[in-house]
Order: sequence, then structure tokens, then C-alpha cells
Amino acid sequence: MLDAVVVAVVAVGLAVVCLQLWRGALSVPLVYLEPDRSPFAYAPDAPFYLMIVKGAIDHGWFLTNPSLGFPVGQALHEFPQGLDHLNLAVLQVLGWVTGNAFTTANLFYLLTFAGVAVSAYLVARRLGCSRIAGMVVAVVYAFLPYHFARGTAHLLLSAYWLVPVAALLLVQVVSPRPPFTADADTPRGWRIAWRSRSSLLWALAAIGLASTGSYYAALTLTLVAIVVLVDVVARRNLRVLASGALVVAVVLGAATVNLVPTFVYWAEHGRNDNLVQRGPSETEVNGLKISQLVLPVEGHRIGPLAEIQADSTRFSIIPAERGQQLGALGAIGFVAMLVVLLAGARRRTDAPEVPPAAGPGWDPPLAPGGVVRVFGIATVGGILIAAISGISLIVSGLGVKEIRSWNRISVFIGFFALVTVGFGIDWLRRRLPDRWWRTPATVVACGLLIGLAVLDQFSPRMVPRYDETATVFASDRTFFARVERTLPPGSAVLNVPYMFFPESGTIFGIGPYDSARGYLQTDGLRWSWGGVVGTEADWAAGAIQGDTTDLLERAVALGFGGLVLDRRGYEDRAREDEIRRITGDPGFASPDGTLAFFDLREYGRTVRARLGPDGMRALRATALADRGNPRVFG
Repeated sequence: MLDAVVVAVVAVGLAVVCLQLWRGALSVPLVYLEPDRSPFAYAPDAPFYLMIVKGAIDHGWFLTNPSLGFPVGQALHEFPQGLDHLNLAVLQVLGWVTGNAFTTANLFYLLTFAGVAVSAYLVARRLGCSRIAGMVVAVVYAFLPYHFARGTAHLLLSAYWLVPVAALLLVQVVSPRPPFTADADTPRGWRIAWRSRSSLLWALAAIGLASTGSYYAALTLTLVAIVVLVDVVARRNLRVLASGALVVAVVLGAATVNLVPTFVYWAEHGRNDNLVQRGPSETEVNGLKISQLVLPVEGHRIGPLAEIQADSTRFSIIPAERGQQLGALGAIGFVAMLVVLLAGARRRTDAPEVPPAAGPGWDPPLAPGGVVRVFGIATVGGILIAAISGISLIVSGLGVKEIRSWNRISVFIGFFALVTVGFGIDWLRRRLPDRWWRTPATVVACGLLIGLAVLDQFSPRMVPRYDETATVFASDRTFFARVERTLPPGSAVLNVPYMFFPESGTIFGIGPYDSARGYLQTDGLRWSWGGVVGTEADWAAGAIQGDTTDLLERAVALGFGGLVLDRRGYEDRAREDEIRRITGDPGFASPDGTLAFFDLREYGRTVRARLGPDGMRALRATALADRGNPRVFG
């Protein structure tokens, strides 16, 4: 336990140093604007996770948020966050403690370094690595480029702390003691065992894997199927087949339970055909690039290496997602793992190698060679599926389109590779002379190895742009504080231009979730943005089909008292000038000039006087019923 605490402290300490956290404040986002500058710029999805966190703080859980999608409210039952329930529960607790969405998200991200490192350490030890080798594996794994590429922009993907457990599961399922089975005095020599301590622990692990992200659950099941299929073909071991089938069943069962709110919502409201439409082309764009696994990280601190990486993507037709690199140490382990696999293929074994007991609680399921071969099989099979134009494209064409970014399998391959490195460290250590200096020398060498690996994997481009972020954040805070002072508590504010939710894409420089900024910076207001596309909460999709007057009349009929306009959504000020003329309110702008606010209350009184109560009710009903074309921007 003390070892795990040390690993956690080292990981968090290195994260603080690498990210230079003393330059910023935990109450300001680590990422905010301009996603093309670095992995830590305000990538398009960052406000989405902040929105979820604030919704949980304000309303007790993330599924419904009456402060968004006014006047109907936001309902996220159909958006696939249910498979992140464990991570969301941690965020909920942190939110209760801090009371601030920005602080909560930043703390959660910082804690992912500790969680990933501790998990990797415990699994590496369970697989047979020594303490010092396990620490190298753990810390270096926590600092994979993948972690920084995900960042707070993909906050829940940064919590890949159960991926090492998935790796242990792959090894255990083809070991002499597969999960959910036990030795028995029967003709076949084994039986299904549900009530043993081991089965209970593996059931909890499977439930955890189904509750920390759809990608990690789906990739785990894919790799389990690969290693089980290969083992059954090679050894005709029905016990392994039964164990693998039970693992898949438990993970799928836990996933189904997590998605019960979605199934209930579908039963009551039907499926929403407008929501998150995927296509096979997205699998191609977000596939794994094998070359990226062994190339340097983007913006490497050594110029020639940075240029090698830049050349590899400069003229690429498919740029792919960032963060697929394994780092120099991981690349060495990746190659070594494949060499061991190929070497092992030259000789046939009827049973997996079983190592001698290593002590209570640490008996590895297989010998190091067996572990590496299992990881090699999973890696080769995973690459065949996940690589660009790989089997994943066929899977998507057959209708399984929800898992599109198969390149994220790189975080599994990274752990496989680093455990191989850990075994290599122990192999070298055993060949040193048994002198007094062997242990101190190993500790120093491994400490240097960790430092060099982190420097190799962490690019200077990954340091957040604290000064620029603080400037934009201060502008937002000042502007929305004035909006909140202008309107009575509980007032509703119309977001213009219309951006459908979720996943609208970046349009005219406005990110798909940038419209959440008003909600994130205020506590007593409600907002039009955030209603799920194709539902009643998406009424603005119909309102924008008309002219500005029609839009404003519908808005005041629905109860909106103010309007925030994002100037980046228009080529000129014509729309803004028209709003100013119609409402008669001069409005005011944000300090950075990107946002403008207009008070609609006086204009609303004029419209109500002209239309009367019956006219206002009819206009409200029309506004809510006319959803228009949800893909139109205006």
C-alpha cells in the first residue's frame, strides 16, 4: 500500500511540474479557446464536460438540467454518458466538495494521473514485475501522450485507470485459473464458480470496466474475444472459452444496467433519429495509425524529432487523432513484444507457462514470456481491427457505428508495451553482479529512466496557455456577471446564433459547446442552448427559419428576458444592428468584444400589449411545435 501511495504522489507531483500548475488557478479551465494551438487549447468538447459537472452540482445528477434548453429543459438520457457512471460519481462527489465546476474538472483531471499510475503499478506487480520495474511502468504509463491529448477536453477519457485491469483480465482469462471458473473433481476438471472470492472481484472489475467509458468497455471486449479465440484454436481449451464468454456477459450485463435510464426514456418517448448520426467515414478518419505508435510526440522538445513527427502528418490525407504515440520507451517495448510473439510462434506449447509462486497475493497468472505473448496477440489483433481501413471499417459498415475512434486502442497497447519494458528491466537487473551497489544503482537508473521518458512524452506545447486563458476567462466572467446583474434571478436568456446540441461541429469559429459559457459563468439564469436536437427543447431550430422579428417575438412569448449574441457567428454586424433596432435596447458587449447582450424585457411588454394573452399563447404553442430543420445554422 505504501508503494502505491508513493507512486500516486510521484505521478501527481510530476503532473504539477509538467503542466506548471502554479502559473494558473484551479478555478480557471486548463483549456479554454483556440483548439488548433495545442492539445491543451480549448478543444471543442471541453465545455460539454464542464456543463455536465455544473449540472450535477446544481441539480444533483447529470441526466436532466432545467437551466438549459429553456423552456423545456435538457434531458441527456439518449446521450451515451451512462457508461461513465463510476467517473461521473467521482465528479459528483468532488463537485459537492468544491461547489465549482471548473475546480472540480481540473481536480479530477489531476487525480487521473494518480489513479492511472496506482492501477498500472498494482497490475504490473500482479503480472510479475518487481517494485522498481512496476514503478517505472506505472509513472511512464500515466504520462503517455494519450493522457495529454485527451486532457480536460475529453475529461472522462483521461480517466483510463481501469485499462490496466483490462490487461490483467486478458492474461487471467487464458491462464490455468480463468475468471468465474474453479478446479473440480469432474471428468472435465473444472466448473463454473460464481460465489468464490476471485469471481466476486472479477465481477466488480467487469462492472467497473462497463462504468468507466464506452470506449474502454468495447475495446476490452474486443481484445478478450481476440485472445480467447486464438487460445481456443491453439489449445482447444473449453474452460478458457467458457470464462471468456462469462466475462463478456458480465460486462455487457453491467453496461445494460447502466443504460436502463436510456431504455426507459426510449420506451416513453421513442428513439430520436436526429441525435448523433455516425457514418463509416468517421471510423476511417479516427482509425489507428500504426506509424504514430513509434513516432515522436508532436512538438517534441528535440527539434529533429519534432520535425520527423511533423513530416509524418504534414501531407497526410487522414490526420487522425492526437496522442497515439507510445513514447520512446513504449516504442521499444512495442517492438520487443512483437519479437517475443514471433519467436514464440516457432515452438508449440500445449499449456501456458506457469511461474513459481512469488509470494502471497502476488502470484502472477503466467510467466513473463506468457504474459508478453498474450499482450502481443492482443496487440496484433487490435491493430488489424483498429488501423485505418482495418476491420473496424467493415464493422461500421455493418451498422456498429457508435465506436468510431478506434485509435484509442493505443492506450491499451501502451500498457502492454510498458509491462514488456518492466520485464526487461527485471531481466537486466538479475544479470547484474549481486553486490551492495546493485539496488542503489537500479533505483537511480530507473529514476533517470522515468525522468527521460516523461520528458520524451511531454511536449512543451502541452503546457496550458495560462495567460491567454485567464484573459478570455476574465472577459467571460465580467460579461456574464453584468448580464446576471441586469436580469432578475430565474430569467431566461436566448443564445444567438442557434447551435444545435450535441455535436454541432465548429461553425464560424464557434465551438459546438461554446454556447455553454453563459451557463457556466452564472448561477441564477436559464438558457435556450442545450436542448437536445430533434426534441421539443430544440424549438429554436424552427424559430431561426423566419426573420429576426419572428425569432424575437417567439422568444418573448416563451418567456425570454435577454439575448446573448456571439459575434463570431456572423460575418458582419447586420444581425446585431437589426436586433438593436427591433428591441430598442442598445445592449452592451463583453470586454473582449466577442459577445453582446440585449435586454428583451421592454420589447416583450410591447409584444404582449400588441398580441394580447390569446395571441401570446398561440405564438408560444407555435414556437414549441415548429422544430424546423435541426441542422440549419442561423
